[in-house]
Amino acid sequence: DDLSALKAWVRDHPGQLATMRDPEGRSPLNWALAKGFVEMVGFLIANGADAAAMDSSGRPPLLLTIEAGQLAVLQKMESVATRAVREEVFPLSPVEFALLKGKVEIADWLLELQPDVKRPCLTGGTLLHLAVRKAPGRVVQRLLTLGVDPKLRDYRERTPLHFAVPIGSELLVA
Repeated sequence: DDLSALKAWVRDHPGQLATMRDPEGRSPLNWALAKGFVEMVGFLIANGADAAAMDSSGRPPLLLTIEAGQLAVLQKMESVATRAVREEVFPLSPVEFALLKGKVEIADWLLELQPDVKRPCLTGGTLLHLAVRKAPGRVVQRLLTLGVDPKLRDYRERTPLHFAVPIGSELLVA
């Protein structure tokens, strides 16, 4: 199978995993992510795969995994995800990216990694503004618990409550 062959290759070619690319320029990690091979992703990360290697579209593995909605794969990349949510690695925070892509379960898991929830979003507000619109419920509650101020205003002077009232979000209205 593919994982057995990869393990043999890594054993026979120590130190070459990080620079290996297929004819399309994909790293082994990007390839495994595209295929959804959870066990292989874990093996690659543990053996020094380049977790920052961009795909042919210029997207890093972490964002590809979020976009594909592959929580199990993302959990294998926890060390990469933790670094990305705590540092400003991407213009969009991984939590913001997950919410924009409608990946609520992934956004909720990423919040467990203690990101800077008070960092302004590229969408012009806070994660709470975005969560109220895209993921009312558990993510909103978690953000409030993490200390996001529901009175903060976005670039148009709206609070998260502005979005909560029309959709009936009891978490902010109550």
